[in-house]
Amino acid sequence: LTLSELQNAYVQKFGDKVLKLFLMNSKQFENEELKGYRKNKDLIDFIITANDFKMFIWSSNTRPNITKILQELGILNKFKKIVSREDVRLLKPYAEGFDKLHGKNILKKEYLFIGDSKHDKVAADKAGVDFYLEDYFKVPEKYW
Repeated sequence: LTLSELQNAYVQKFGDKVLKLFLMNSKQFENEELKGYRKNKDLIDFIITANDFKMFIWSSNTRPNITKILQELGILNKFKKIVSREDVRLLKPYAEGFDKLHGKNILKKEYLFIGDSKHDKVAADKAGVDFYLEDYFKVPEKYW
């Protein structure tokens, strides 16, 4: 099991008390241990120049971390809505985060989920939306 799968199993079995502990732990871990991030210049350039698209973020990271990084990159204002760790009960590969982003007047075929993990791919499949792997051309065959 991955860490997110394990967290999901515990939340399903033990409920909100465990969820609160995981949320508290996530914030503490990110504050103390995350020391940087890898910039994807091509993706950032796309985000900056793609004015014809509504963009959203669905991340398993906490909101303060997400907004801090997006502000540093100068792209926070490009996103219509952010769904973070604090906004969902169950992490990807569950599609709960997408449900919080999905506009009632927007067909699912209008969405493209850009992700960087198997859980992202499975979550996109469960949500019924197209998926593009961010590092598609660099992923080893055994990934899938």
